[in-house]
Amino acid sequence: MLDTVKESIIKTVPPGETEDISLYPGELYIHTGGPGPRVWTLLGSCVAVALFNRKAGIGAICHAQLPQRRLKNLDCSKDCPEDCERLSGEPGKFRYMTCAFKQMLKVLTNQGIPASSLSAYLIGGSEVAPAGKDFFRVGAGNIDMARSLLRQHRISVVFEDTGGKTGRSLYFFPATGRLYYRFHGERDFRSLLE
Repeated sequence: MLDTVKESIIKTVPPGETEDISLYPGELYIHTGGPGPRVWTLLGSCVAVALFNRKAGIGAICHAQLPQRRLKNLDCSKDCPEDCERLSGEPGKFRYMTCAFKQMLKVLTNQGIPASSLSAYLIGGSEVAPAGKDFFRVGAGNIDMARSLLRQHRISVVFEDTGGKTGRSLYFFPATGRLYYRFHGERDFRSLLE
């Protein structure tokens, strides 16, 4: 499952076809066709899930800070009573993996792309809190929720680089599914090719 991607080292990331977009915590970006941008984000304990269908030239990426919103003891990953799209104007609404994932999947499947035809990258989830602070294990919670949602919707994870103690920065090209990433402190990027 995770061995379908080849990794190579490069010095510079190529430009996007249209523009550069910075993706901040709690945001997502969805590309539904045509020439695509280059989307950049910086991750610590946050997780980025990138969904794409290279053949259709569409893709989406989120920068989630927390696994799910706590709502009256409900499991938001399975039965969220909130309409994430309706509340998308709320600042930071997509900081929850459940809401961000739900919105990305809704828009992409409304484009006629079945969830089963999407591929995914899962990056981030470092444990950047001081050692011994288990209640701060946000990175692990974000990773677990992302994996659960991807499994639930039968989306193939073609590459995953998660956990550890060091953050990452990445560039995602949603129109082509290309992804470049590096750990904080590194000079060179890793280029992912399916």
